[in-house]
Amino acid sequence: MPKFQWFSTVMCLVLLCLNLQAAGPGSGGGGDTINPIAVEPDAVMMAVEEYGFPGIVGWLHGAENKYRRSQDPKNDPYVKLFAGPKTIYDILKTTPVELRFKEPCYDVSGQAKDGSIYAYKSGAICLSPFLMAPKLGETNVKEQTLALVLHEMSHLLGTTEDEAIRIQNDILLDFTHIDFDDFWQKTTRAHNAMMSLLHSIDDHIQNPSKFSSADFTTLVESIASKNEDIETTMRFGGSFSTERFMMMSPQMEDKMEANLCVVTNLNNAVYATDPHQTADMRHSYQEQLDSAFRGQNEITATSYYNNAVCIDAEKNPEFDNLRIRRIDNQSDLLASLQQEEDFLSILWTNMEDYIVGQLQFIELR
Repeated sequence: MPKFQWFSTVMCLVLLCLNLQAAGPGSGGGGDTINPIAVEPDAVMMAVEEYGFPGIVGWLHGAENKYRRSQDPKNDPYVKLFAGPKTIYDILKTTPVELRFKEPCYDVSGQAKDGSIYAYKSGAICLSPFLMAPKLGETNVKEQTLALVLHEMSHLLGTTEDEAIRIQNDILLDFTHIDFDDFWQKTTRAHNAMMSLLHSIDDHIQNPSKFSSADFTTLVESIASKNEDIETTMRFGGSFSTERFMMMSPQMEDKMEANLCVVTNLNNAVYATDPHQTADMRHSYQEQLDSAFRGQNEITATSYYNNAVCIDAEKNPEFDNLRIRRIDNQSDLLASLQQEEDFLSILWTNMEDYIVGQLQFIELR
C-alpha cells in the first residue's frame, strides 16, 4: 500500500474514533424533535381562567384594527366576527366554557374532539383538558388553549371549519411574537398611574387657587407624557396599522387619536405664556394656536388637524365629534382640563373592564 494511502486510512480511523467519542457512549450522532413534557389538565383551566379574556380580547382588538383597514373587508373571514349585529365580543361575554376533565368533547357526528360547540350546558362551548393536556406543554398550553376557545366561539357566529382554522392559526402565530406577561404588567402599571393623574387633574380643576401657573404647566406636561406612555402600552406587537395585540378597542383608539388634539392644544396654550420659555419659543407656540383656530374660539378636531396638522385624521369619525376650545384664560384652561379628565375617565373604565374581565367557565370533574 502506498504511503499516502496508508496515512489517509489511519487518519480516517482516528477521526471516526474522535467523532464517536464526541457523540458519547451509545450515541449514533443523530437526533429527533421531541414532544413537550405534558401538563396537568388543570393547566388548561388556568389558561382559560387567567388569560382567556385579556388574551383573546387583546388579540381581537388588533385583528379588528387590521380588518377595518383591509382593502376588501367584505371578503375577509373576520367579517363574521366584527360586522354583524352580534360580534365576537358579545359571544365572549355570554358563552361559558365547559371544561371536561374525564371525557372528550364530541362533534355533531359523535367523534371525540379537543373542543366543540356542543356542550352539556345549553349555550356553552366544550373544551376537554382530558384530551388536550397530554398533547400540550408549559411552552404552548396557554396559546393553544386560547386559540381553540376562539376557534369554537367563532363557529357560533357562523364561521366554516376552514375559516375557524385560519383564525386559530392567526392567533397562534401572533402569540409567538408577544410576551403577554410583560404586556399585562405594563397595562396594570398604566392603569394605576392613570388614576393618580385623574386625581391631580381634578384637584387643579376644583381648587385652581392652590396652584401657580408653573403647577398648571407641570400638570399639562404630565398629561402629555402619560398619554404617550398609555398609547405605547396599549398598542403592543407592531406599528399602529399592524398591531398584533391592543388593550383598547379600535373605537377607543379613534377617541384617543382625536384626544391628542386636546393634549396638543393644552400644551401649546401653557407654553405660549410660560415665562421659562424663551420669547421666540413663546411666540412659536402662539403662532401654532393662531394657525389652528384662525380667529375662531371653538373648532372641531378635524379643523384643528387640517389647520395645525395635529395627527392623521383619516377615516376617524371621532375627529368630527370632538370640539377643541381656544385657551385664552384660566376659565378656558379649566374647561379643557375637564375635557381631558372626562376622556381619561372613560379610558380608565375601559382599562378596568379589561383587567378584571374573565371568561365564564364550568368544571366537570
